[in-house]
Amino acid sequence: SLHDALPIYFDEKISGYTGGLVDLMVVLRPADTDALARLRAGRQRSGRWVVYAEHIAPVETDLLYQLDHTQTRLAAAVAAVDEGIAIIDPEQQLVRINARFLELAGFRTVHGVPLNEAAVTGKNVFDLFSDAAFEPLRDAAARSRTERRLSERFDLRHREIYLEARIRAIHLPVTGFGGCVMTLRDVSARELLRQKQEEERERLTAELEIARRIQTSLLPSTLAVPGLEIAARMETFTEVGGDYYDVIATDDGAWLGIGDVSGHGLTAGLSMLMLQSAVGAAVRSQPRALPSEILTHVNRLLLDNVRNRLRRDDYATFSLVCYRDDGQVVVAGAHEDLVVFRAATGEIERYSPEGTWLGIADAPPAKEDLRLRLASGNVLL
Repeated sequence: SLHDALPIYFDEKISGYTGGLVDLMVVLRPADTDALARLRAGRQRSGRWVVYAEHIAPVETDLLYQLDHTQTRLAAAVAAVDEGIAIIDPEQQLVRINARFLELAGFRTVHGVPLNEAAVTGKNVFDLFSDAAFEPLRDAAARSRTERRLSERFDLRHREIYLEARIRAIHLPVTGFGGCVMTLRDVSARELLRQKQEEERERLTAELEIARRIQTSLLPSTLAVPGLEIAARMETFTEVGGDYYDVIATDDGAWLGIGDVSGHGLTAGLSMLMLQSAVGAAVRSQPRALPSEILTHVNRLLLDNVRNRLRRDDYATFSLVCYRDDGQVVVAGAHEDLVVFRAATGEIERYSPEGTWLGIADAPPAKEDLRLRLASGNVLL
């Protein structure tokens, strides 16, 4: 019979209807075979219902058939998608959900028994979510009544998984507010990757901070040299860089070094440490040597370590200054020009030491030394 073929809720939906004809499209199963039919039903004055059933031929030219076919394909696509999808009515009750939404939501009874689709349909979705993480979605759903373009995204954790939840308002041209669409996507893999990257970033930051402290701690702790007033400051572009300067006092003056290793980061910092160690050892072991002679030994060490051992093509610009307490200054290297202010005359002189960068080739980086003399009150930059 027709009554047996229709769902029970059909009676509930139209039993109180008092208008004209109700035009429906239904699928009848008279013998376990789907048959698409157009149904027109109306109540007579006597209270009796009159129902007209018209079989719809499954041909592509029929509009109702196309509508049913499209709806079937859409339902199959929604069921197969990896994203959980739910339709919520204006009272925030579940109207339709796919299996993925039910799986991600994990609705359960107070005793922990999983709920199926039939058990949750018609229930308030936010009452089913006992997790407080869904409260922002409840607020968004409430605002969707007045915010026609509402579309919000939330990242939350629910039952040991990380979810990306979205909620969008449904406002229809004629009937107005129709509820919301809620989607859930499992982003646990993405979140775990983000956490791993964050942990790695924190580890690298900590290591770079240690390297920065090592580098800055190797800067001269005192700039005191008899007969000189020295000012120096260094600010690296990154946590660790290739910048370098040093002041090594001697019995009759001081050695002053300034340079910069190409690049930034740990490798540049490591090369700078090599440079600092090599210069410090050389000038202490040969305090009477010329700067050009010291640079020859330092260049060979840097060339071997950087090119042959680290397999890198880094280099260093570097100048080494030997100052004697009689005012004599001997310079070798190729970092920056030297500018001298003469206090007696107010003149400014500029000197350009000739040489090559360190770590480029095995040839001596400076063939000769530049010599000048400083008088009382002179300034050397």
